[in-house]
Amino acid sequence: MPLTALQYEEELLETISQLSNYAESISISDKKDVLRFGASARIIQYKKMAIIYIVHNNRVVVRAVMPLHLSKNKDHL
Repeated sequence: MPLTALQYEEELLETISQLSNYAESISISDKKDVLRFGASARIIQYKKMAIIYIVHNNRVVVRAVMPLHLSKNKDHL
């Protein structure tokens, strides 16, 4: 894997792992394209990626990581 891609992947995984520190401080989305991942789904942005997750039993469950341009919800971020 090229070094740039490896660094990007490491930073993305670090962002996801840090979610446990503030996951519930992000508002639950009211957008249909996010809520299809769960009634209490939330979304954050990492560079040009959308990370959609829920909090269940005090655990962060990542439901999707997708390019932001595929999310109709990019204005909400």
